[in-house]
Formats: sequence, C-alpha cells, structure tokens
Amino acid sequence: MYKFTTFAEYYKILASGQSPEEVQTVVDLLTTNETYFFREPKHLAEAGTRPGEYQAKLLGGGNSMAIGSRNIECGRELLAANNINLVAEHVGGNGRRKLHLDLRSGHVWLAFPEGSNAYIRNSRE
Repeated sequence: MYKFTTFAEYYKILASGQSPEEVQTVVDLLTTNETYFFREPKHLAEAGTRPGEYQAKLLGGGNSMAIGSRNIECGRELLAANNINLVAEHVGGNGRRKLHLDLRSGHVWLAFPEGSNAYIRNSRE
C-alpha cells in the first residue's frame, strides 16, 4: 500500500508503469463509478496539465429507470464546465456495453453486441 502526500506523487507512479497492480486498481475504480479523484482542478495542476489538454469520451447511461439520461446530461455539463473537450459519445439505449481502455495510449474500444437505440457521436479532428 502506497502512502502519498500529494496527488502528483500518485500520478507519477501510475504514469511510470512501475505498478501495473495500481493501474488495474484505478481502472477498476473508474469502471465502477468510484471516480472521486481526478475531479478537482488541483489534481490536474498537480499532474502538470490543464483541462483543455484532455479529451473525453462519454460512454454508458443506459435507460434504466430514467437515471441514465440524468447521468448523461450531468457528464456533459461537468465536461463543459471544466473545458474538457468531449470527442465522442455512445450513450443511452438498451443493452450492456463492454469497454476496453488502454491507459498508456488512451485508446478506447467499445462493444455493444446486443444493444439498441444508443446515441453515437464522434468528432473528427
């Protein structure tokens, strides 16, 4: 277990590739909505980055009990409020998504094999 005094120290361990186990922990937390970190401007500053340098892809928000549409709008609003560029969306609809994320490259692959009625948008750079 690591004991960091700053977010920057934690970020350096993740970015260095020295701890694949910790990277897996981050992925597990991100994919189960435990995203209480990386939300504050101080975290970006400690990592030496600015919000405008990031790109986001908004995925999920299925139509379960009308919660999905509220989560989608909240996600869009948070990204816009923090000047983070939303480059792609695959949101709403019915069915399960399977997400593959490569933390080193930032590439994301999505499977939606039995899904339907999702809103899909990709920006062209």
